[in-house]
Amino acid sequence: MSVKSEAIRTIRGGQRFLSDMPFPRLQETRVLTSAVHKGRFEVTALPRKSVGCRAFFAADIPGLNTMTRGRGELPLLAPGIVRYRGEPLAVICAENAAALDAYCGAVRIEYAAQLPVLDLQAASDLVPGESLSHNEGQIAWGRSKLTTVAGEYEAGFQEFRFSEPQSAVALREKNLLTVYCSTRNPFHVRNNISLVLGLPEERICLIVPDSVEDPGDKETLPAIVASLAALIAFTTGRPARVTLDNTIKRMPVLVRLESGIGPDGVLAGTRAELDFDSGCCGLHSPNLFRRAVYTLPGPYRHNGLTVRGRAVLTDTMPYTRLLSGGAAEACFAIETHMTRLARAAGLDPFSFRKANVARPAGTQGAADRPTTAERVIDEATRLSDFKRKYAAFEALRQSSQLTQPPAGAERSRGAGKPLVREPSRHNIPRVPSAAETQGRPFDGVHPERSRGAQGRQGARTGVESAFDLMMPARGIGSALAFYGFDFIEENEDRERHAVTLTLEKDGCLRILTSAMETSQALRRLFTVIAARTLEIDPEDIVIESTDTARVPDSGPMYETHALTSIGKLIEQGCRSLKTKRGKTRKAVSVTKADASPAAHRTRLRPVYHPNDEAGLSWSATVVEVEIDPAAFLVCVTGIWSAIECGNILNRGIAVAQAEREIIRALDAAEESASGHGHKFRVRRRMPRITVSFVEIPYAHGPLGAKGIGELPGLGVAPAYAAAVSQALGHGVDFFPVSPLRLEGLVEET
Repeated sequence: MSVKSEAIRTIRGGQRFLSDMPFPRLQETRVLTSAVHKGRFEVTALPRKSVGCRAFFAADIPGLNTMTRGRGELPLLAPGIVRYRGEPLAVICAENAAALDAYCGAVRIEYAAQLPVLDLQAASDLVPGESLSHNEGQIAWGRSKLTTVAGEYEAGFQEFRFSEPQSAVALREKNLLTVYCSTRNPFHVRNNISLVLGLPEERICLIVPDSVEDPGDKETLPAIVASLAALIAFTTGRPARVTLDNTIKRMPVLVRLESGIGPDGVLAGTRAELDFDSGCCGLHSPNLFRRAVYTLPGPYRHNGLTVRGRAVLTDTMPYTRLLSGGAAEACFAIETHMTRLARAAGLDPFSFRKANVARPAGTQGAADRPTTAERVIDEATRLSDFKRKYAAFEALRQSSQLTQPPAGAERSRGAGKPLVREPSRHNIPRVPSAAETQGRPFDGVHPERSRGAQGRQGARTGVESAFDLMMPARGIGSALAFYGFDFIEENEDRERHAVTLTLEKDGCLRILTSAMETSQALRRLFTVIAARTLEIDPEDIVIESTDTARVPDSGPMYETHALTSIGKLIEQGCRSLKTKRGKTRKAVSVTKADASPAAHRTRLRPVYHPNDEAGLSWSATVVEVEIDPAAFLVCVTGIWSAIECGNILNRGIAVAQAEREIIRALDAAEESASGHGHKFRVRRRMPRITVSFVEIPYAHGPLGAKGIGELPGLGVAPAYAAAVSQALGHGVDFFPVSPLRLEGLVEET
């Protein structure tokens, strides 16, 4: 398993964060936040102005009290009305920590709290403009011999803590305001500071220091801390650092799906309804909502499709981008639904998906070339030996069932009510784990059976106990996923993103781009693209640090967008430099602006269309689990992923990125995140992860490549839920999955 160098430095305490860096004459600051979810507040006691101490409220903001490009949906400081718990009410600065504590201790705030709406299903107010109704084809529900399958799928609230404190430092130097802030979109944050202070953007310089990569949005919270620090520094004339101990939050999503399948296993039609929690305002939800709706039908031929989507308002913090937000929840719903449909059709899940994959126009007939989805499915099936394992686990599931033991049956280890497994009538052996077989093919004989081990017997019933270590419940699940850099929020306002390249006299190449925050992988990939195009040594390439006063606006730094779009601009710029260098030996420069073809604009469609296939990246994921039914503890014994993302520029980077996203998604599926933030679990061993790439050159990508981004993690949650469902014999239609919820599911069923 690949480990990033910055991760090692962080664990050993050697990684420097912005909150640790020394600055001269730095003021102490503190942000006062709301203690209630909803209501009004009033400052009833405020100390007199003392030397070096000052409090800033909404009325003290010289420009617009707003976030996100002046849309006015979320105030920087609450103007007397609280919309979510933890909303900033004021920021206070002081000469030293003692003075700050004394000043904050004297501030008194009284609330007139109101009853908040915190539940998605209890919400009634809709986000303006965020509802959608899409229809295509006719759903033949009245057709004879049609099997109908309906399900309700839930992606619950999750919260992850950032790996580093979210800080910003602002310094005022004559007519220039310099702000240090860790963000994925420096020009967006600079624009927000400009609006808050009423300053021209040219007087604000935003510098992005090296930081740790986090699995979510680094725009909203960085914009808040940077704007507050800039407000203090601009007003007082002294440097200020603002830090907020905050988190990234995944929005709750509820999806209802109903599909009909014919006797041939072909989809006859699907109805889909999506309820999407936006929080207290539609801060980022328009993009996340469109992404969810686009992904919801999956890459399948439904023959008749109806999609209804709506985003609702609750009294919670606006939800932001976390682990491919929107796409991950929709992918979980449709892929879990497809697994249920496959069971109803009597097919293994991958075979059912292949039979229903939508084909691009002009590729009719079975003799045509396989689609990209079919190719990654075939590769994942081969890697994991999916069909054989699925059939064996399914036979085991059908030949036995988990039941509550009769009174007096022996209780074994683990919490909760123990379960027993009825003996098999057909003497179907258990399929051993990979560790037990040590890579040898399974010959139908369990290694322990030869020694006469029959498992633990019940004291009165004589049946074998399912929670014996010899007999874990086992299952295997699969999922198909796609991801594209431009059907999500990266190009929200269609700005022309740019990159500048300079080839010096000595042959050294300098790349200036703002798409560099945190990602060492992008630096290496951009270096590979430039070195191969210019045919120079990678050691002669320098990528400048992100400083808005020096680099052009390259748009937000999301890896899928940055590699596919900015990487292509670097390739085009290097080709131009190569032509210019043939005419002169002087230093030459070129600036390339975003000119992405219409083929990239896949998110302009309301839902997936098969003609979008080439512009998207694809993955097929398989997860295998063993479950202790006594404690409902799930052990992942293997994960296999087949990925198509164009040409692979650097296999080591690609494998490391895929493994990183798979582990992140597995943590989310296993509920290692909670209302208390991310829990860094200690695993006795990491699951075996096998990654394979299906390379299909992409004409519009740099050197034929497409971005991987968060794609490898999309299929983990639905494949994990499918594996757990097969092992327990009970449908798991929610994530994150916890032992407590699994126990409740089995008892309820």
